[in-house]
Amino acid sequence: MDGVDSSTSLPPQAPPEPVDSGAGSAGSAGAAESDSPSSSSTDSASSPEQASASSGNAGAAAAAAPSADFIKSWNADSFGSASDGVQAAKTTGSASPRSGGGLPDRNADGFEPARGSGRPALDLTGGGAPPARPDPNGGADAQVAQAAQGRTDPQQLQGAQRPPPPQADPQTRQRVQDEITRRLGGDANAQDIADRLARGLGNGDMRRGMDILERGLRDNNLNVGLAGISGAFGGPRDQRTLDALQRDMGTATGGNLHAVVDNDNGAMAASRGDPNQRQLTALRDIANLGNQLGIRVDLVSHSNGFNTLRQYLADNPNAHLGNVTLINPNIPPELADTQRGFRDMVDHSDRVRLITSLGDGVVPMSGAGSNNNGPVWQQQINSAARAGVQDITVLPRTGHNVDAVAGDIGRERPNLDFARDRAGRTVPRDPEAWRRQGFTWTPENGFRPVQQPQQQQQRPQQPQPQQRPPAIPGLRRAA
Repeated sequence: MDGVDSSTSLPPQAPPEPVDSGAGSAGSAGAAESDSPSSSSTDSASSPEQASASSGNAGAAAAAAPSADFIKSWNADSFGSASDGVQAAKTTGSASPRSGGGLPDRNADGFEPARGSGRPALDLTGGGAPPARPDPNGGADAQVAQAAQGRTDPQQLQGAQRPPPPQADPQTRQRVQDEITRRLGGDANAQDIADRLARGLGNGDMRRGMDILERGLRDNNLNVGLAGISGAFGGPRDQRTLDALQRDMGTATGGNLHAVVDNDNGAMAASRGDPNQRQLTALRDIANLGNQLGIRVDLVSHSNGFNTLRQYLADNPNAHLGNVTLINPNIPPELADTQRGFRDMVDHSDRVRLITSLGDGVVPMSGAGSNNNGPVWQQQINSAARAGVQDITVLPRTGHNVDAVAGDIGRERPNLDFARDRAGRTVPRDPEAWRRQGFTWTPENGFRPVQQPQQQQQRPQQPQPQQRPPAIPGLRRAA
């Protein structure tokens, strides 16, 4: 889930309200974990309906149901609005003005309509059809849709068909297949392995994906990003948007990414914490085949990519990844699913880092924001620390989107980060910095608001002016 507005606003107020002494945070890490099974496993043979089925009871389903404000915000394209934290001025690129004075997120990783999706937008509010989107294919989308309804003749339809994705360069393909054969032996189906990896890395663009795969084989490493949702209604991103997102992910994490795997989920999937099926298929091929080839696979996941990753690990208990970095994850409505996801990531990778923001105004609008377990950022940090995530970076004012994180992560800020101590626990680096934010934190109870003692200030008594006795009628004072 990604924001679109880079404008600034007032900093977020302290999340908790005053509480009685001894009252713990609802999002405490010490809460008992649910024994309910994880979200439904999905594979390439599963239907989208089965894959999006959420675990838990009827109460969890109610928590996952998006509110009216949530739907309105999606349709109004206002996720990442001015209320979404105070974001620093971007250093990674400029953006064109939009009505209302805000600036759109130039990498558009989520909360504005997907470009070139080729699908009619769904009206989630019943208020009529949304405004038409520009067709980057020169009207081909509209002509194809008209032909499907019998309003265009076949010759016009033939001219409106999109060109097929570029095919891999034959020489590059041959070099890749030769290297796969060298690593796996002559019995391996090198062409099938190369095609599956290239398709996943290139989001269907075989030429681009095969070039990335060749670099990955040369480096014995693939650093891959998992994008968040693509606008309110979903749909594929264009390559220009993916390129900008790839650069910002690299800036935010301090490394160069080879590719970003797209995510065509929309708002409803984000509210439920659903994985994206196309992204899940690509991740399965990249991670599993990469492991067979001896390629280290590092991942950078933003927002809804968290749910794709946790579903992949639930489906592949023998998986192993390199470094995993999570940026403002869109955690699912069930806290137990969040806790299980973080545990799986720690158990099946070399190192996990969480980057989260107290000013993220987007993820609180998902199902996790109404599950009665405290603010979403508390659920993220408590669950990650309890699972043993090695590094937690906390940005106090940054918004949800990737370019905001990329712009702010190197700036001076209070040290709210967590790290492993000598006892192997993930604890705050500076507990006093959290106290100044209004919280204490313990491994047993997670966050608790600091109780403000009631100080009764006693004012010094002012000397009373001397009063003369009342005069008695008929009497005079002696001279």
